[in-house]
This record gives sequence, structure tokens and C-alpha cells, in this order.
Amino acid sequence: MSSHLQDEFELRSRLRALLDAGPAPVSADEAIRHAVEIRGSEHSGGRMPGTPRGARGVRGFVIGRRRLVVSIAFCVAVIVLVGSLAITVRPGGSSPAGKPTVQPGGSVNESPGLGGPIAPASLVREVTSVPQSVFNTVGLPSELTNLPSSVPSSVVTKRSSKTPLLYVWASYCPFCAAQNWALVMALSRFGAFSDLRLTASSATDFAPNTQTLSFYGAKYSSPYFRFESYDIATNEPAASDAKCNVYGHSCLEALPAVDDAIWQSKALGGGEGSLPFMYFGGKLFQFGDFPDEPLLLAGLTRMQIATELHDPSSPVAQAEVGEANYFTAAICQMTGGRPSAVCSTAVVRKAEARER
Repeated sequence: MSSHLQDEFELRSRLRALLDAGPAPVSADEAIRHAVEIRGSEHSGGRMPGTPRGARGVRGFVIGRRRLVVSIAFCVAVIVLVGSLAITVRPGGSSPAGKPTVQPGGSVNESPGLGGPIAPASLVREVTSVPQSVFNTVGLPSELTNLPSSVPSSVVTKRSSKTPLLYVWASYCPFCAAQNWALVMALSRFGAFSDLRLTASSATDFAPNTQTLSFYGAKYSSPYFRFESYDIATNEPAASDAKCNVYGHSCLEALPAVDDAIWQSKALGGGEGSLPFMYFGGKLFQFGDFPDEPLLLAGLTRMQIATELHDPSSPVAQAEVGEANYFTAAICQMTGGRPSAVCSTAVVRKAEARER
């Protein structure tokens, strides 16, 4: 077992032990002491999970301090809650490739409505106006190793004239929240959004309250393809009598049978219900995300995230813009290289070569 996994195992064991002990008042100082004992030396010299050997610190991805702060904050929140509430914690939270458990009745929309508030125009403009020079400068960071892959020929679906880009995610999921920024940037190079919404990941999951944009209730138009987004669960706990829940969160949108079959397909290299999941029109697919990406956004407001996207040297831009370059290349394979102004750039061509 790696040192990182040992740390994670010990952290979870300690938290479970505290929860099993039952409700008890715990001061903030005591909570911080528990967290520091476990996490104090987590990144003293180890390699961050999800990064290739020798890549630690490359291009500003050194985020050990932020991970420590997030871990302490998480421990404080959990331990303080123990002092006042009887709660049930699902060990592990969501994961880059965690399969959600949807109970019977998943077609029921337990939380009707158009989602969160509409995102301010200034925020959307900041995210969708990242210049080509930033995409070029960021390029394809070596830390991003979870790339779109070719769809096996055995996966066959019947579709209409416009090839769809299928995206399955959940509001509670921090990895989805982080990925949404990159996806908005990439999609905005092929079309236009209206009514993008504001949301944040679960307050009790890994990287709590990761700020992001939501596609639920939004519209997207493109001359090249359809964008089909399914937010399968909210960021709120499901009611005790709910007919459906996803890891304890309220169900939201159900996939049509044809899309659900793709999402659950064993032929797609282990997706089988993973979140987030993307299917690029039968050409490529991707499940999961860059493991530490939500932590890069920890403590940042949406506008701070959007602003950092324009600074190619920032860790946020390195992760999000770099990922957007790969998504752009995958979409270009869907559209047959259109529009050429986007798909013929050197960075997109290089990304395409890596995705084949």
C-alpha cells in the first residue's frame, strides 16, 4: 500500500472511529489536532496521486498545502457535526470512477425545477472568452493522463442526423464540478450556451462545495452536434422516503434507454456507470477525471476560478485549459475537423494524436 493510500486509510479509519463513538461535543481545536496528527506530513516528499513519476511540481501543480487545508477543514466539519447530529457517512465519498447506486424508481424527478440561479453574464463571458494564446501556452500538461479513448467497434448505437455529445454527471460530485469548467470552455468553441446555472458539489463529499457551472436547465446550440447533458442527482441529501437516490443524494434526471446503455456499457473500458462520463458521438469516450483537480479549486469563488483561466501559469489554468484542449480535440474528431479555425491548431492536432 502506498504512503498516500495509507494516509487515506488512516484518515478514514479515524473518522469512522469518531462517528462510531456516537454524538459528543468536540471543540474546533480538538478537531484540528486530530486532522493535523493524520495529515501533517502527507506531502512532505511524496508524489501526488494521479501524476507521472518525476512530474511533481511541474507547471505549478504543487498543491500539497491546499490538500492539507482541505483535509483539516473536512475533519473539522465532520467532527463538529458528530457533536450535534446523528449522521450516516458513506465511506469514500464519490470517486473519479465510482459507480453510483440508483435505486428502483430512477425515472422519477425528485427535485423538479430549473436548477440553481442563472450564472451572471460577466462570469460566463470570462469562462468562454479564454484566448487562443492561453490554449496554446498551456498545451497538454503531462499531469493530465486520463484522456478520451477510442470507442470499441462493438459499441453501436442508432442516432439522428446530428451526432450527440453525451455527458453524465451529478451535482454532488466534486470531480464533475471540476470538469464542468473545462467542458464549458471546450463546448464554447463550437457553439453557444444560454442560461448556464450556478451550483457547487456536496458539502459532505471529497473537496466539499467545489464551485462550478451547471448544465441543468441550460441550453446549448451548435451547427455541428447536439449536447446531451444529464445531471443524475442533486447536491442535497435524498428524503428518507425517496423512491430513488444516488449515494444518498436526491435523483434528478434519468437517461433515455439508449444513453443509459452507453453509460453502463462494459465494452467502454470499465465505465459501467462512472461519473463523470462523456461519450463523444461514437468516436471517443472518457470516464473519471484528473484525481486532484477539485482540490485545485478549493476555497476559490467562481469568478476567481474564471479569472485564473486566463493566466496560463496558474495551476487552475494548467488543469482546466489543458483538459479543455483534450476535449476540444475529441469534439473535432466528432465534427470531422470543423470548424477548421479551432481544429487545425497545433495543440488540438497534438491532442488528437494522443487520443487515438
